[in-house]
Amino acid sequence: MPRFQGQPREAVDMFCGPNIGSVWPWKSRTVTEALEVCGHRLRGQYLPPDYKQLQEDLDNNPRIQQALATQQALLEGMLQEVQDFCRDHHWMAGIYEFLRAWGPQKLESMRGCPIKNYVMLVSRLSDWQTRVASVPTEVITKGRLLLLSCHEVRGEMESQLASIRKDILEQVQSECRRGSQQLIAELTDFLKAFQSISSDIHAIAWCSQKLNEANQRYAELEERMGYTRSLSELVRDHFGLFNAENEALDVSLLDAWESFQFEKSQATEFLLSKGHAIVPKLQQLMVAALAELEGLVEKALSGPFMDPEQEQRSTERQLISLERQFQSTASYLGELHHAYATFTGTGAPLRPGWALG
Repeated sequence: MPRFQGQPREAVDMFCGPNIGSVWPWKSRTVTEALEVCGHRLRGQYLPPDYKQLQEDLDNNPRIQQALATQQALLEGMLQEVQDFCRDHHWMAGIYEFLRAWGPQKLESMRGCPIKNYVMLVSRLSDWQTRVASVPTEVITKGRLLLLSCHEVRGEMESQLASIRKDILEQVQSECRRGSQQLIAELTDFLKAFQSISSDIHAIAWCSQKLNEANQRYAELEERMGYTRSLSELVRDHFGLFNAENEALDVSLLDAWESFQFEKSQATEFLLSKGHAIVPKLQQLMVAALAELEGLVEKALSGPFMDPEQEQRSTERQLISLERQFQSTASYLGELHHAYATFTGTGAPLRPGWALG
């Protein structure tokens, strides 16, 4: 602010005091003197233009218009970059829909499904994991106008895909272990029968019955064997996982299957070679079993059991004992019948009216 030159005049000294030396802007400092001259200085002699005039001047300014055009071009370019990025990564929408629809029920519904379904799903997950991993964590448009962050979306997708893959692996391994253990147990049961065959007619009858069952179930056992081993291959080939326990179980299953096939063929040859001597013996045993059943029936219908004067509790106990003996003999006769049917390919020549299990 301008200062007064020289000594102040008397009027100034009278009204402003002896220490006045300048004119201060309005409210620029605390008032401590008796009287001050305050004000502000205008930078020009014209009043500023009104709003409409200012807007018109700005709208018609060529430099401003050029800057706005440049800004608009940059924004349109940025928008085009974003649209191109979204179009190039539109496939992520399909993964997102799959992840939303996936759940424990979906996984459980795959239990026991064809191996190709597992292979297709695991291959698709692997492909998706590779593609998602290639998505940049962030994209900066030209001119650094906009930053697109894909870090959170990419991380969430990678986590969910890895979790689904892990759940599938656990289910496949569980199916493989359970299927292998069940098959080994069933094949071992057949092996016991095949390996215990001897000249004893009862062992032959049991063996022939198990051989007949094995022949009837062979296609089913072979299918289960192939499915279980395919699950094991799926773990190795598509998950890249080598587990010593699973490998040992797979080897045990393969050994049991090969032993089953060998012992089955051996038992078949033995029974065929002994058929000429076994069939008459089986006929003899079936006749004896039938006679025993008839005797039990006659005994149950005999006088003591038909006499109402007999002690009821004692009669009931005897009838229960006869019933158990009858069921045991009928079961034995059924085994003989199965053995006879295995050797001859026909039903046993039993009397009409007997139902064999």
